[in-house]
Amino acid sequence: MEKRDSIMTPAPRISEAQRQSIRRRSSAIRESDVHRRETTQDAVALERLSKPHPDAAETDTVPLSLETDSVFTNDTDYEDDFIDPFLLMKEVPPYSSVPKSCFKHHLLPPKSSEAPSHTLVLDLDETLVHCYLDKPSHYDISFQINDGEEYNVYLCFRPYVFYFLESMSKYYELVVFTAGIKPYAEVICNLFNSDKKLIHHCLCRDDCLFVGNSMYIKDLKGLDRDLAKTVILDNSPYTFAYNVDNGAPIDSWCDDKNDKKLYYYIPLLKRDRKSVV
Repeated sequence: MEKRDSIMTPAPRISEAQRQSIRRRSSAIRESDVHRRETTQDAVALERLSKPHPDAAETDTVPLSLETDSVFTNDTDYEDDFIDPFLLMKEVPPYSSVPKSCFKHHLLPPKSSEAPSHTLVLDLDETLVHCYLDKPSHYDISFQINDGEEYNVYLCFRPYVFYFLESMSKYYELVVFTAGIKPYAEVICNLFNSDKKLIHHCLCRDDCLFVGNSMYIKDLKGLDRDLAKTVILDNSPYTFAYNVDNGAPIDSWCDDKNDKKLYYYIPLLKRDRKSVV
């Protein structure tokens, strides 16, 4: 196991044959997406060209469907070894094949009467933060953890993460659920809660459902929450393979200071939710 995998979310271990198969399928998806993106851009251009002269128009708007599509996909830069994260879901074994003894139960205490009716489960690594074990040129904060071995961790907060958590805490019970180890997860949750309690609960690797190949699944059934009122936001879709209807995928983040994905998710997650304040 790599040093990073020992404390943070481990990368799935798949065979070279599986990897090559996923890459071939990912390549087809990439080519299709690039074509769709070019088609969308042409549609946007035609929409704008069809408008009256700017002096006569009050606004230069784009249809909502095109605007939303632009927000979530047009800035994707594909690398040569791009692997579509959704295809990894096929490598997760069927739910029925997992031994009953492996399932986790009662991971969370009963919800308090003051808590919001809905629950938002949040991944950590590459969703809310990105961490390094080797000191990078830029980071927001550093800390040490000890798990039999001492680690120096250099953390970067994803843009808008505190604004996102502050906004969502009014509508959801916030639960961090990571495949990272407990000491690592708890330090980061404490940082989020330093000024105001935003994160209600923190779940870690021991609370995940291990299905082999370094795959840790976040089985929402073990939370003892109403799944009809539960959403999970994660950059690795395979982690919610057993709760696809509850999943909200987000692009992985490392160091892009112009990233706005969390900000864009705020109105989507607010929709049809009533504030408790």
